[in-house]
Amino acid sequence: MAALLGLTALAAPAAAEGSPTCSMKAARQAIRTTPAAAALRATLDGPFALIAQLWCRDVTRDGVDDMTVTVSGGGTAGVMGWAVFRTVGARRRLVLLRPDGQHFRIRLTGRSEIWEQYPVYRERDPGCCPTGGYENRRFRWDGDRFVVARRWRTTDAG
Repeated sequence: MAALLGLTALAAPAAAEGSPTCSMKAARQAIRTTPAAAALRATLDGPFALIAQLWCRDVTRDGVDDMTVTVSGGGTAGVMGWAVFRTVGARRRLVLLRPDGQHFRIRLTGRSEIWEQYPVYRERDPGCCPTGGYENRRFRWDGDRFVVARRWRTTDAG
């Protein structure tokens, strides 16, 4: 599993003046123009891939909407990676990247928390049926980066 990345790579400006817009087009542009997002870009470049979810919400508690994006590999794979781009002036800065290739479930909770869940597969598990339960993490913005505020395992996807 890839490590949590607290990144500061700049993406290209998404708008000429003021705050960048938050849209599917802006999300694709941020992923494609941020070098540190190469793994997420590789998923997005797949034949059936798409941006599955986009939240335009202030998750960094600075009064400006950020962009939280999930990328689906298409088919039954579901969400294979996700990222948070913080709005800094007229640019988007990648501050969290989760390109593990897992089957993520993501939810924004509270004012600045993000909950992720993914299945834990054992050696002989088919893709449909993880027997290792589900790993859960709650990420929280600490003023500088996202940190894992809580981590736990469940037996169901609830």
